[in-house]
Amino acid sequence: MTFTSYYFVNRIDILAAKDLLVENTNKNYLALNSQNETLKGDLSAKTKVLEERQAYLLQMLEKHLSSTEYTKETESPTHKEKSDKAKDAKTSNSSVLFLDNETKAHLQQENQEYINVTRIRMEQIDNQQMKLADLLTSKIASRIDFIDKILKKTGIDTARFLSITADISPIFRAQGGEFILYSDNIEQDVSSQDKPFPKLNAYYNRFQHLEAAVQTMPSIKPVKKYYLSSAYGRRPDPIIKNRWAFHKGIDMAGWWDTPIVATGDGTVTYSGRNGGYGNFISIDHGNGFKTRYGHIAKLKVKKGQKVTLGQEIALMGSTGRSTGPHLHYEVIFDGKTINPLNVFKATKDVFKIQQQKYDS
Repeated sequence: MTFTSYYFVNRIDILAAKDLLVENTNKNYLALNSQNETLKGDLSAKTKVLEERQAYLLQMLEKHLSSTEYTKETESPTHKEKSDKAKDAKTSNSSVLFLDNETKAHLQQENQEYINVTRIRMEQIDNQQMKLADLLTSKIASRIDFIDKILKKTGIDTARFLSITADISPIFRAQGGEFILYSDNIEQDVSSQDKPFPKLNAYYNRFQHLEAAVQTMPSIKPVKKYYLSSAYGRRPDPIIKNRWAFHKGIDMAGWWDTPIVATGDGTVTYSGRNGGYGNFISIDHGNGFKTRYGHIAKLKVKKGQKVTLGQEIALMGSTGRSTGPHLHYEVIFDGKTINPLNVFKATKDVFKIQQQKYDS
């Protein structure tokens, strides 16, 4: 082989090696660029989650937390930062092959800077949202406890109450935000960094359920002026002497024709004569609640009629098994009578829940 031939062969090998090096460099860069684009896509997806979560939190923040409580615990997160560098760094794969190594290195660095800055800011927002979620969970938990205490005061078991009202349609429906799986177990162990959010949503679902169910609870007294002539429970029978009987309601004595009102919204299921009750009205309020009104002088509603809280339904009298003008009043939950006096004691708080007004 001549010197000239060796020179050309060697030159071809050198050029081939350089071409291979350039090709590998471009492949490596394309791979890095692809990784950066994937990271940006991940950041974009995370940004969407943060924004949806923020809307979810702000929705409850306005309803359940005062601005003082909020600012005391955590700062309000600002909108996500946007970098103009990212726009400049976007280069199509078709033009990457024509960039020199210095430009490629610069773009890689700017991409990484954008990703790092954005990731840090997202972590800050994420931490702020976690704090706010914990704060809201605590606030809603205290309201659940409040409703639970009121139910116990009236003689209603909360677990049974939730079971009976499981299929009700909550009255609060204008909602949005990130989808978070519903769970009845508010103490569930969620092994992820988003643990506060499933827990918050579980508490919030239960709170909404309780608050909506309480809407149908009898919340006022059926007569304004009265005196208690017979309490709930065991008593001597007023007609048969020396005999004891169980009194399923209370007797509220007053003047003839004293107005009697419905103690909650509902549907009249009975209106007419009913044995020892005399003239009698029964109202179904839904969610396991019913009320009964006996010994009436005049009926003012008919079976199947819809009635509203405070609507006059009858006039007091002394019909049926009665010794004088009074109203026999019963409150029924889950097919069993409960002491109306306990309901009266909780009336103020029940009304507060129905109006969604809490002390804190």
